[in-house]
Amino acid sequence: MKINHVPFLKKGDCVGVAAPGARFEKNRLDQGIACLKSLGFGVKVPAEIFDQKRYLAGNDRCRAEVIHDLAADPDIKGIICARGGFGAMRMLSHLDWHLIETHPKLFVGFSDATALLIPVMQRA
Repeated sequence: MKINHVPFLKKGDCVGVAAPGARFEKNRLDQGIACLKSLGFGVKVPAEIFDQKRYLAGNDRCRAEVIHDLAADPDIKGIICARGGFGAMRMLSHLDWHLIETHPKLFVGFSDATALLIPVMQRA
């Protein structure tokens, strides 16, 4: 397994928010963003994470594209998943693993996002 060393986040770094699975409550997202900002981080919230397809935060390909865009953005130092839930596994086949590998970032999530975090660690 190849391990890329990603630096720790520090005050002033910008993190991107992804929604790789289920939709989320906007007020809870706003609370999380406020918390991140209070810790000194910049936060980028792509408009696409508010998309909806049934219980998901948009279609599988769109959710993968958000990951791609955040991974390729040199200003983004980490990616944080908006929530757990269900649906992250559905988008794995749409991910560009070479892009993710060549733009290593700290990647944070829980619950269903583990379906994404494990292959990120294994492949990128």
